[in-house]
Amino acid sequence: MSQAQIDRRCWLRGLTGAAGLFGLDAALNAERTDAAQVGPNDRIKVTKVESFVLKNSWVFVKISTDAGIVGWGEMLKDDAKACAAGALEVGDYLVGQDPCRVVHHWQAIHRGAFYRGGPIKTAISSGIDMALWDITGKVHGVPVYKLLGGPTRDRIRVYGRVSKETGVNAMKVGPRGASRGPIKYVEGQKFVDEVVENFKALRQKYGSEVDIGIDFHGAVQPPTAARR
Repeated sequence: MSQAQIDRRCWLRGLTGAAGLFGLDAALNAERTDAAQVGPNDRIKVTKVESFVLKNSWVFVKISTDAGIVGWGEMLKDDAKACAAGALEVGDYLVGQDPCRVVHHWQAIHRGAFYRGGPIKTAISSGIDMALWDITGKVHGVPVYKLLGGPTRDRIRVYGRVSKETGVNAMKVGPRGASRGPIKYVEGQKFVDEVVENFKALRQKYGSEVDIGIDFHGAVQPPTAARR
């Protein structure tokens, strides 16, 4: 048996519980390729965690390593400054750690916090998680989807600007009245009727061959939704 096979068996044996089963599936679907940016026996550690708030309030986290590999993750747009600051706090834990222990770090960040859950905490963990998977994919020289067990489909339907040239035959719209969206107001019947008329106009314009999805995006209040 080669040393590589021994090392792999030791690694697989160390995977336990549900996370272990997940890791086992990923291991069997993600062989290291020639695009790997570090050797199989090289150690790598996090050297820096940075966060960036763009002008449109999108928040990104950047994790750097001593191997020159960088990972990027995206966080919540709302409460942008809180998310950006929270990511830097997580950096106190991550710096010096092996970035490829992604599931371990997610557990440590989640369980190590006094307050767990909530949109901001979840957004911070999500951005860090994305960046660590980004690094791990580059370490092994494979797309991240292979690390996560491989593709589940070969094709997927998309929505966008409806066009015969591109073949797009589905769109997504928000519920809008004559001049605005609901913006979390408790709406009256007049607004609801305007939304219905706008949707009716879209259906008449595009016909039955185009699917129209409506994204309420958390803006419609329960009293509005209860109206008939």
